[in-house]
Amino acid sequence: GPLTAWDVATGKRLRRWNPPAGPSEWVKDRESGMDVVPSPDGRLIAWFFWRAPNYSNLPPGVFPPPPVIRRTAVVVADAATEKPLYRRTFEVGALDSFPFTGDGQRFLTTGDKLRVWDAPTGKELLALDCPSAYRCALTPDGRRSLVADANSRVRLWDLEAKKPAHELCNGRAYINSHTLESPQTFSADGKTVLLVSDSTLRLFDTTTGKEKSAPGHRSSIIPRFSADGRTLFTTCDEARCRWDLSGKEPVLRAHEPRRAWEGICGDRAVAHSGDGTIFVDRRDDRTCLRDTATGRVVRELEGAPGAFFGLFSPDASRVLVWHSSLLREDVDGIRLYDVRTGKSSGEFQTANAAGRSVEFSPDGRFVAWTDHAHSIHLHDAATGNPVRTLSPRRPPTKAECNYADLLFSPDGSYLIVTTYFREPLSKPDEADNWETLPTRVLRVADGREVAHFYLNPARTRRAGRLSCAACSPDARLLALAEEESGPVRVIEIAGGGVRAELAGHRDGVRGLAFSPDGKTLASGGADNVVFLWDVTGARTAQPAKAAGEPDPAAWWADLAADDARRAGAAIASFLRAPGPGVAFLKERLRPAEIPSKERLDRLIAGLDADTFAAREAAGRELARLGERAEAALRRAVKAGPSPEVSRRIDDLLDRLADSPPANVLCELRAIEALEFLGTSEAVRCLEEMVRGAPEAWQTRDARAALARLAARR
Repeated sequence: GPLTAWDVATGKRLRRWNPPAGPSEWVKDRESGMDVVPSPDGRLIAWFFWRAPNYSNLPPGVFPPPPVIRRTAVVVADAATEKPLYRRTFEVGALDSFPFTGDGQRFLTTGDKLRVWDAPTGKELLALDCPSAYRCALTPDGRRSLVADANSRVRLWDLEAKKPAHELCNGRAYINSHTLESPQTFSADGKTVLLVSDSTLRLFDTTTGKEKSAPGHRSSIIPRFSADGRTLFTTCDEARCRWDLSGKEPVLRAHEPRRAWEGICGDRAVAHSGDGTIFVDRRDDRTCLRDTATGRVVRELEGAPGAFFGLFSPDASRVLVWHSSLLREDVDGIRLYDVRTGKSSGEFQTANAAGRSVEFSPDGRFVAWTDHAHSIHLHDAATGNPVRTLSPRRPPTKAECNYADLLFSPDGSYLIVTTYFREPLSKPDEADNWETLPTRVLRVADGREVAHFYLNPARTRRAGRLSCAACSPDARLLALAEEESGPVRVIEIAGGGVRAELAGHRDGVRGLAFSPDGKTLASGGADNVVFLWDVTGARTAQPAKAAGEPDPAAWWADLAADDARRAGAAIASFLRAPGPGVAFLKERLRPAEIPSKERLDRLIAGLDADTFAAREAAGRELARLGERAEAALRRAVKAGPSPEVSRRIDDLLDRLADSPPANVLCELRAIEALEFLGTSEAVRCLEEMVRGAPEAWQTRDARAALARLAARR
């Protein structure tokens, strides 16, 4: 339509200009006007046109695709006379950005090159090699141009020197390049430029190219602790930071911008090693390993076509790349490579995988993935050969899943899996088409399910998908966050209850990490912030009573509570009063009883007693013994008992996979408190617990606690 000028003070219309009509020498057949830009001095008007595709040759009955409407031609007219001066045709994308200089004498276009044109005549004045230039803006004096390429790399070009003056963003983070079209991208004096990165407004000095705010993170953060827990590494798309945690407050020791060659906005770097020293790079249908510091190709992965996902083993000695038939018809599955040689050591198919649900075990021996039937497949990480399949113990509420999240416990003994089902093409807010199934904790050695709970007890099956999760070093706690959710929930794995909800992030949480001692949790968010949380509650939580004598008996009662929050507060109370707390636990805790074979045989025989009361009493005692009776119960099943006895034994074995009984859960929480304390008295108490029945929960937990304490010394 027409362009109209108005007097702002009076609201009076001053003048109206009509676009050139066609078909003519200015407007070609099938062209339509779509935009108009007047020059700042008011002397010229640039009319933009797009051309509809020619569908006249389509066969009958073929429905044409919708056209992509983008500027392909500009007609510059004299504002005084409305007479067109010239027409220029461009490749698609070259006119996406069209800034005039302040005096209206020149304009810029993008595309294969950054081109400067004489505005009154349309003659090309300058062409600069600026690959993939997408949008540009001009400083008020017209001497420099801010150029964003299609990969979010932003550079400030000196048009007189014909070379880049400064690189403001290296392409690692997404830059909203549409904001460059604002006349206030530059300050009036041209000394400051405003960029928008994700949700962050950023100011840069055009003289130095430096960002005006203090160095920090400008996008979602992933945290990682050092092995000794004294250093925290935080990584976002643009920078890596190193924090010293040895003092009272974290101190920033290093801020290193990430390199432009690490991947363009992350979509070509398909995997980074845990320490960030090497990454998998996919370009031109070839996959190679590159050194992060130099960008140099270390080696090419032999026979690896373009991959859409990759993952390094924890020690970075192996890497898997996941190929899809969407990229190449002859490849669909995971291929394993030796990082030192670049040679493939094995592969396996994943045609029925539930999303990108794949993980290395912490020791790098296994690779796990989830299929549509909720089963987890373990493969040898070197050869790709199948090791075992962990299938659901009970029928899931949905027979099929199409998304899954996997997480190994730090020692690799347990595998935590959450599966989801979403109807194809459904929206996230359509509750009936989305279901989150219970989280299962499986023992890797035999596939036994040892815990079963909903990741969000408040919403159960309507909870959102996990954005990230972390398991504590002792495998007692699971920290997790749902997509787009600010709070972090800490769940007690044994009981399935929520110990704490940690609220602080203003936007979705993208990374979680426990410290090696399990006392601190780091969370990194899309709000560019990292929080450090006191997992124990002893350092930050306020005691229930402001003053008074310690009350270990009350704390002990709370340890047995169904409410995991009360139990967590009780653990914190024991930690704040280590002297009386350990003394009380030493008196109360006893090694798990070792039942004799004769006693177990009598109890199992009692399941077939003449009276109902005797059968129930035998069942209750066997349930109390729990894992200590498991081996005897399984032997009894093989002996072929009566149907009634077989049913009772099956019920007892089935209950072993549920949460531990209250008395056992209470003692497990007490062992957790003793490990956190780690004093000599606490260690002696744990050593006493190790003398119990080897199969008992308490015995195994105390033994593992002692091993972790010894490793930290």
